[in-house]
Amino acid sequence: MIKALLAILIMSFATPAIAQKQDSVLTEAQAWQDLQSQLQVERRSYLILWPGNDEGLLALEKHLSQYPDSPHRCEVLYMQAIGLWNLYRYKEAAEAYDRFIKACPDEQLAILAMTRHVQSLVRSDQPDRAIELYARYRAKPAVDQRTPAFLDAMLLQGKVADVRLILEEMIKASDSGVAPSRSIDMLESKLRQLEMVGKPLPGFEVQALNGNSSISPESFRGQILLIEFWASWCKPCVSQMHFLTRAYDEFHHQGFEILGVNLDEELAIVEPVMGQLGMKWPQFADGLKWGNKLAVQFEVRRIPYSMLVDRQGIVRYVNVPPAAVARLVEELLGSAEEMTSP
Repeated sequence: MIKALLAILIMSFATPAIAQKQDSVLTEAQAWQDLQSQLQVERRSYLILWPGNDEGLLALEKHLSQYPDSPHRCEVLYMQAIGLWNLYRYKEAAEAYDRFIKACPDEQLAILAMTRHVQSLVRSDQPDRAIELYARYRAKPAVDQRTPAFLDAMLLQGKVADVRLILEEMIKASDSGVAPSRSIDMLESKLRQLEMVGKPLPGFEVQALNGNSSISPESFRGQILLIEFWASWCKPCVSQMHFLTRAYDEFHHQGFEILGVNLDEELAIVEPVMGQLGMKWPQFADGLKWGNKLAVQFEVRRIPYSMLVDRQGIVRYVNVPPAAVARLVEELLGSAEEMTSP
């Protein structure tokens, strides 16, 4: 009899706790469902698609804070990473992908996250870390998807000859069918762009956007020159233009110049957009989009894309991430000072 009473008493205390836990789980599940609806999250198979915005990122952080043991923690961490990636905040995205991969290494989404992790590090000018992680992830599936970012990281380290050899091997492998099928045309185009490094900037002559002057490599003799291909419809171009305006403001008085090559078809919008973005440098635009004279000459197929030329008119870097421009310009300015010092 006493044992039966004790059992009833124990159950009377335990039942509210169990019920409370169940209510908490139900509350979290409903909160997560509501948040996904609010953020208009799309799902395709195992993929999670979300364009990202500041309000949504705050809401995701609040959800993790409110439900630290959430069974949806991996999904929340992944959404934080893709949100930052889609906002072109690559440094923060790299940190977010790192958190996700460490917390959820066995998730199906981790393979895609590894690729984006390496890409984010390159685009935020962290080539050493990108190469380190590429090596760590090498045994994981889809390594070929991470290889282009790995090559870009090597270029930021100045390892042009090594990248050239790797590209040549990739072209041979693709052509022979030994490696997974890739676009040989794209690889060969990338190799031709790379062939410019270490050589004088090829000649050209175009009219400035205002039509009052012609522009050629001679126009920038003795200056460090960044040729930047962009367009108003290119979100990563516009979102990362602040890196270029800061570099320009900091180094222009020391001999750094930028030539913008705009790919908009409607020329009337170019100067207003330049004003909004604080772009004070000369521009060339002919309204031909991908048929732009300089885009065709330099085989530009995606933007943003840029080339960095030293004071002697030698191409030093191609496909420079906007976040890396200031560092590389400062290095070239330092090299120029060493060459001219007695």
